[in-house]
Amino acid sequence: MPLLWQSNTNLHPVIGQNMYRWKDGRFEQIGMGWLKHGFFALSLSDCGPCQATSGDTLGIDCSDPYTASRNGSQGGLGPKYQVNATTGFFPFPPADPSYSGSTARRCRVPSADVIPSQNPGAVYFMEGQYVCPDDSPDDTGDASNNSSHRRLNMASSGAISSFDGPTIQELPAIASWDDLDPEVDLHEIEIPGEGTIWFGSRVFDEGDGTFRYEYAIFNLNVDRSIGALRLPWDASNVADFASHKAPEWHSGEMFTNESWTMNISGGEMVWSSDSYVSNEMANAVRWANMQNITIITEAEPTIGNATLDFFKPGSPANLQIETNVPGTSIPVEAACCFFDGSCTTDFANDCTSAGGDYQGSQVACASDPCVQPTTGACCIGSDCTDLAPDACATAGGTSAGLGTQCSANGCAPQACCLASGDCVDLLPTTCLVVGGSVEGTDCASASCSTASCDSDVDGDGFVSFNDLIQVLARWGACADCPEDIDASGTVDFNDLLTLLSFWGEC
Repeated sequence: MPLLWQSNTNLHPVIGQNMYRWKDGRFEQIGMGWLKHGFFALSLSDCGPCQATSGDTLGIDCSDPYTASRNGSQGGLGPKYQVNATTGFFPFPPADPSYSGSTARRCRVPSADVIPSQNPGAVYFMEGQYVCPDDSPDDTGDASNNSSHRRLNMASSGAISSFDGPTIQELPAIASWDDLDPEVDLHEIEIPGEGTIWFGSRVFDEGDGTFRYEYAIFNLNVDRSIGALRLPWDASNVADFASHKAPEWHSGEMFTNESWTMNISGGEMVWSSDSYVSNEMANAVRWANMQNITIITEAEPTIGNATLDFFKPGSPANLQIETNVPGTSIPVEAACCFFDGSCTTDFANDCTSAGGDYQGSQVACASDPCVQPTTGACCIGSDCTDLAPDACATAGGTSAGLGTQCSANGCAPQACCLASGDCVDLLPTTCLVVGGSVEGTDCASASCSTASCDSDVDGDGFVSFNDLIQVLARWGACADCPEDIDASGTVDFNDLLTLLSFWGEC
């Protein structure tokens, strides 16, 4: 039957356009525009023998093509947030906030995302989608074929230079992801009476003991939207990298651009927008919208269930998709970097618990992976701020040394054990200058009486080169060993300074 196309009412289609990029294995939406409101249907025969109409409906087998300038006429574009893609309903006239600039309301894409020299090997697609009240999921039961896409060629400037191949009809752009990469696991999920969600995953072995997980969530036309992605997550796993990406809502669209948050608890990694209760305009995966999650971890892939939670209340509350998910990590001792630039060898969880940054199972301290600090705690009276030593001096303060932190009480007096065995509460830097060892507590809790003998690592009655060689040979993590003079669990500079401060007979 003919499709309603009545101007100056809400009984016509709205037409949206989106742009996508496939780069480094990730398929992502890089831009989107506002919606053209249909006002007159042509009766052309590009689709077959056209049963022409007067223009207030689109006739059977008729086509109604547009130019780019027509679809991008800024004054005739309306926002997406007012459109319910499940029912096809929208208020008319649409919201018309003020705008300025040539990209306002149009399909806006960051230049850096489309300039070929900055995106080697990238592939681009443009997508068009129709939403209309008399061909909506709740009306016909199927509006999954109202989107088409076409591959693009890009000029060196980032402008679209030409098309690459024919239009791929009745499918959204994400349908081409597994054509580009057969290893992609792609799912089209029909929710009866509500619309269609697409979900894809791809896992890459990074070759350094880690795996990169790429997830894409695309909402074709489900008004309830997607508000969270939940993945199984073993307690042994560590996320070396994790990020969320979404295209920009712009020109007065009411949806926020806040990134999703990530939390790990109860055996799950959960990515989510704000809840519907707290913010109805949160950055959920709305209709004609794709959002991505990237995770790098040592956990090897396995088959399990990814769960998509709907943003708005209703039934069902979620969807479950069997796909590639992180399995269990095999713990490996490797480099653990700390703020002061020191490196220890530890398991990932122990490193994180100690406040360090685990460098990955293939990274050793011998490769010098830790960035050396350029700032330290700067004590200005009773105040503390993290500054470079020269900036601290300019500010009239006293630097506690590179790698110290205000958050670690770098400007608070601590127990200082002197060579005599006495204890004095001093700033850490002052303690080291006078040849003492910093205990990291106060004198009331510290014990300095046997410090000099603790420095006699080999027990020969003298603190000498033999002891120094032993300390250097055991550098790094060391539990209950004599070279760990301050019993911190790590043989480090503090042990070296303590040893030197008690040089001689013990």
